[in-house]
Amino acid sequence: MADQVFSRAPRWFVVAFGLFLVGGLTVPAHGQVAQSSALFLRIEPDSRAAGMGNAGVATADNANTIFWNPSGLAFQQDTQVGITHANWLPEFNANLFYEYLVGSYHVDGVGTFGATSSTSISARPRSATRQGTGSV
Repeated sequence: MADQVFSRAPRWFVVAFGLFLVGGLTVPAHGQVAQSSALFLRIEPDSRAAGMGNAGVATADNANTIFWNPSGLAFQQDTQVGITHANWLPEFNANLFYEYLVGSYHVDGVGTFGATSSTSISARPRSATRQGTGSV
């Protein structure tokens, strides 16, 4: 019966249908790609915006707008300074800390200027402990 069906169909159709079955039923193989190369870029310096689901782009009303939406400085009329210090990955006791410094200064008739420190992860040295057993 199968011979009768395939003998009536044009040869190109049988080849195309076979390729469709082979290509359509296979699942592309993807390796497990690690996404841990620059996790510090995902740390938000503004806890208010981070608490609102990273809505810092929409709420550009403080000095941290430099991180979220730098054009928001155009609407600010005051001087502000912001400092963030966070223990990064505290559950692993990795001694990694995140520091962020930001400031904005409004000049009448000119506009608002803003500056920020480079976001950094710094490791503080652990206290040295002697480990070993026995005596000398």
